[in-house]
Amino acid sequence: MAPRTEAGPQPGEEPALPVVWRVGRPALLVARVGTGLSLAAIAAVTAWVLWWPDADRTAAALAAAVALVFVVLLWRMGLHPSLEATAAGLTVRNPLQTVEIPWAEVRETIPGYDGIRITRYGRPSVTVWAVQKANISTWSRARTRADVVAATIDHLARVHGAHDHAHASTMRSISNEPEPRDAAALPLPFPWTMSRVEAFVVGELRHSSSPLLSGAVALLFAALALGVLGFLGDDLWNNYVLQQRGIVVHATVLAVPGQVKVTWPAIAPRAVFVDPGHPSGTYAVGDVVEVQSDPREPTLARLVGVKPDAGDRIRSGAVGVVGLFLAGAYAKWSRWLLFAQRHAATTGSGRHRKP
Repeated sequence: MAPRTEAGPQPGEEPALPVVWRVGRPALLVARVGTGLSLAAIAAVTAWVLWWPDADRTAAALAAAVALVFVVLLWRMGLHPSLEATAAGLTVRNPLQTVEIPWAEVRETIPGYDGIRITRYGRPSVTVWAVQKANISTWSRARTRADVVAATIDHLARVHGAHDHAHASTMRSISNEPEPRDAAALPLPFPWTMSRVEAFVVGELRHSSSPLLSGAVALLFAALALGVLGFLGDDLWNNYVLQQRGIVVHATVLAVPGQVKVTWPAIAPRAVFVDPGHPSGTYAVGDVVEVQSDPREPTLARLVGVKPDAGDRIRSGAVGVVGLFLAGAYAKWSRWLLFAQRHAATTGSGRHRKP
């Protein structure tokens, strides 16, 4: 029988198994719309390349790759996650992992903003990505779908896990759940030493007991930081080049804002994008303006008299530094989880214990 999907039973109602819970309708709608728009963007870029011989194929390939990444992310984060309850136990499908949990392992369910946290006897806890509870609902003590699902799981665990007394009795040794403060209290050798500041930040943000998921978060922050710092470095280098060898040429405004045609006898006229530095209404199509451009690379150009925004550079640098900090913190947390799981396996306690 195919599993049915529902928000959860009413109080006192026994749910018919199997039952599947997926992400809420608003998040599901956003994921579907975003996926559709991303696929439409890929189709538009492909058509642009095929029908326009002068199209920038490198930029088109980059745009299509970014759109494809969004499709994969929206699918894995919005459409793929689910929680399925069967007579045998729970199947938790998160963006990066799928976990099977027998009913006898379920100890407690805790709804939260990062999902329903299922603590287990003698095993690492698992957070259900698909069913989350907003912080404002927690603060206002409002009963939400996450509370109903958590109560249902607790009820099913008591009903279906109680018969397996032999298995349950071997799993009652519970030790502390690995937390970021554990990594700071008992640090690993350099470069995996986790500072108290990093432990505090990771502990306050969304974190997981999965080394794979934590490692993926570290890679995401690293990509964001390197991308921002890369654009900042490119901007600084371009500014240096224009200061050292830039020349002033006359250009015709082709479009507002930002597109002008650089014209001087040394090269054939070509269109380049420049930062107007002013509201678009300042210029009109057909105006002749002065542009500082690099003779070796004419597409590197900017309007004369326009200086880069120092505030934007400072903000970009701050975002890059914070991204690198978070990437390092989550990478250390992922490495610590691997260490804790290996230590738990060798000690037989099922969890890492603080000394």
